Amino acid sequence: MMAAQWRACLEYDSTTKLPTCQVPMHVIAFEQDLQTPPARGKLVADLAGNAQLHILPGMGHFSMFGHKPEAVCSMIKAIMEQERPNL
Repeated sequence: MMAAQWRACLEYDSTTKLPTCQVPMHVIAFEQDLQTPPARGKLVADLAGNAQLHILPGMGHFSMFGHKPEAVCSMIKAIMEQERPNL
């Protein structure tokens, strides 16, 4: 399963379509992510028509950096509460 996921990640490029996307987008990146570096999240947020970048400090994609689900959930909750008036 992971090989198919990696292949799609490597071959599919949506960067040309992002500037036309006007749907509010929240890009969440992990500061120490080696698999999907925060620079990639910044690129997506910069290219998207209506995006905001959120970086979770001290965290990475791999479990060797430690899991902090409470921080992730807290950020997602804050984003949802921020967007609630727009629903």
